[in-house]
Amino acid sequence: MNPSTSYWKDYVIPLIGLVGTLVTVIATWAKDLNASAHRIRTLDEATKRAAFWDTWSKALAAADPEASSAALTFKVRTEVLAAAESVEKAFHALALQQASEARALQERQRSRDSVSRFRRWFLLYKPPRARAWIPRTFFYLYVVYTPIFPFMDDSTEAWAAVGGGLVLVMLFRWLSIWAERPRVGAQGS
Repeated sequence: MNPSTSYWKDYVIPLIGLVGTLVTVIATWAKDLNASAHRIRTLDEATKRAAFWDTWSKALAAADPEASSAALTFKVRTEVLAAAESVEKAFHALALQQASEARALQERQRSRDSVSRFRRWFLLYKPPRARAWIPRTFFYLYVVYTPIFPFMDDSTEAWAAVGGGLVLVMLFRWLSIWAERPRVGAQGS
């Protein structure tokens, strides 16, 4: 048996399976961190809580019709109102978050509009989010590298690479502008 085949069979293939499983688990976990998923989970729990108390009260009333229905009705009403309050809090937090995001978006637009067109196009201003620096760094790299590269290499392929460099410049510019935007539906509520 070839040693490289054994290596693939014994180590690489199980590692690919493990990585695939971990990626799936992490993606599912990250999806549940989302504020929208949290609101849906809260609504589902409140609905189940109300349904439980409704079913419980009906079963208790059917089993013992002579029981104090006023105390039972009060208990069910209290539990259903508590479930409704948790749902109301979750959706009220959503409205506050959306208002905050709208203000942040307006502020971002005002700050970008105050910068000259040249500075905006070449991203010569401080981004409002730190995450925008990653694609912005690559943008600066390719803005400098693309026009210089053909002069470093005399082959005709070097001039063809300018087109690819310009595509990368535009891609990283777009990614930087996208990274500046406030996240819609951000986690936290």
